[in-house]
Amino acid sequence: AEFCNIFACTFAGVESAGQSEVRVRSTRVHDGERGGMLALGRSELLVERCAVDGNAMAGVSVRGSSRLTLCDTSVCRGRASGVFVSEEAQAKLLHNLIEGNGLCGVELSGSLATVVARANLLRANQGGPISMPASPRKGCIFEGNQHN
Repeated sequence: AEFCNIFACTFAGVESAGQSEVRVRSTRVHDGERGGMLALGRSELLVERCAVDGNAMAGVSVRGSSRLTLCDTSVCRGRASGVFVSEEAQAKLLHNLIEGNGLCGVELSGSLATVVARANLLRANQGGPISMPASPRKGCIFEGNQHN
């Protein structure tokens, strides 16, 4: 999807599932009744230069063994965490604005989820910038991020 305006969806505005590869560029996903974007199964979700805002659940949720690359995107004003990574999922977050979400900016759930976050701005998220398990998986990298 490119140059789309996706809004008021009952489920995720964008979903990648199974073994699919989904690319989303220059698109706004907003005001959904659930999350903005969802990656499940063994899928790959590439998101570039998008705006994800005002969704009822996580702006971007990555589960199962799926992989997310989120670049130059704003994830703002959701009622839950900006980016939620769980199970064995992997997320690469590069140069994003993650702001004003109801829970954390970036939330890891479980000890097998992996996040590489570089040069992101995480601010004014009610649950703090980052939430992760006491023993996160080796390979999680947080470099050059700014937060308050």
